Amino acid sequence: MLDLTRDELIPEFVVEHAYNLLVRINTNPSSGREQFRLNHAEGHMNQLISLYQRVGIDDYNWHDYGPERTEMEWWYHTFDPVEPMPLERQGDRYHYRQVTYPAGMENWNQPVFNPAAAGWKRGLAPFANRGGELRAVDNRCDRHEGRGHDFCGCGETPNTFWENEVLLKAGVFEIPPFEEGYAYRILMGGSSHVGSGDGTHIYINGKEVFQRDRSTPRRAGAAPIGERLNAEQWDDFTSGRVHLAAKSFLARGGNSLTVFLRRMQLPPLRDELERGLRLVGLRDAEWQAAQDPDSDTDPNEDLYIWDGQVSPNAAAVGSWQAVDEVPEIGAFDPNSPQRPSRGWNPPLAEIELTDDLRTSDPLLVWTGSMLLDAGRKQALAVEHAQVEGKDYLFIEAGGFSPERPGDWTSSWLVFEKQ
Repeated sequence: MLDLTRDELIPEFVVEHAYNLLVRINTNPSSGREQFRLNHAEGHMNQLISLYQRVGIDDYNWHDYGPERTEMEWWYHTFDPVEPMPLERQGDRYHYRQVTYPAGMENWNQPVFNPAAAGWKRGLAPFANRGGELRAVDNRCDRHEGRGHDFCGCGETPNTFWENEVLLKAGVFEIPPFEEGYAYRILMGGSSHVGSGDGTHIYINGKEVFQRDRSTPRRAGAAPIGERLNAEQWDDFTSGRVHLAAKSFLARGGNSLTVFLRRMQLPPLRDELERGLRLVGLRDAEWQAAQDPDSDTDPNEDLYIWDGQVSPNAAAVGSWQAVDEVPEIGAFDPNSPQRPSRGWNPPLAEIELTDDLRTSDPLLVWTGSMLLDAGRKQALAVEHAQVEGKDYLFIEAGGFSPERPGDWTSSWLVFEKQ
């Protein structure tokens, strides 16, 4: 069973969820819908890590990164805002709302702010208040005692009392520069259970990287609360010294807050993808020709299975730009484009093919004669030709489907070398 998981289930899982694992997980969401999709991608990554753990591979687990989270000393200030809770929310347990900062603290989350001059105090995380006392808000998660989730810490002994409703905290910390081959995220500990925590904002070098306006909702518990840091945010860590800041609200009954970083070594996704494409069937032109929408043809039969063989084609190596789309290769005329004059949106607009048979697209595997598209689960024929003394690359546009008419064939995208 272990061999089956390692040799088949893992690579097949990577192919099945290729777009989420290789593309979406690296995006920076700009809307609630995109955030939901990113969370879904994170879920697939967690499932993949679980598969590795099942066969005894723990290399890709998340680990704390930077200073020990309970030894991070912060400047902090707590206050009760002048704004009352809205009438319709009187009696709510959760207090997040727009509030006015104390005079002189308007730029509290910026590196230029001087917390000492503003009268702030110093304190170690976790910050907590449970029923007006300095004690853990829960007892389910304490990594030091091996209880619960190591990314939460709701049961760890708190160090600093969270006195008033709004907590502001900031500090400069020694955090090593990020390395390629790893993923990083910033988390808020103490809120990984349904109904825990309250609205929270987190900032890196004065820029907001995480925001939520409520406690942990249903179906979102037992998971890390925070944000994966994308490539654009890595620059903030190049110096080794980083300004972090956070704001949070004290829910009725209490809560706690710890802000810290974690990192994980990335699994060899590209290698797993290539292994998986030797196992997972893809739709291709031959498969399409066998389909009959008016019969009981099984769409899971006659799929293209890559045998792992490659056929290097030096003439196809380079950067290519789509310039036309034709019904068949012989119909191409460089002097008379057949693509629509407006609104042409080819499924593949550009591609770079390398001499080691890699591509510029993480979802595409080039075998020399075929382009294996893990995103759309199809195998596309690739042909190089010279027309009027100029190099062109022809790639099937794809779009294979059992719903196509029986005489349907894919068009060909025409690429010009750049």
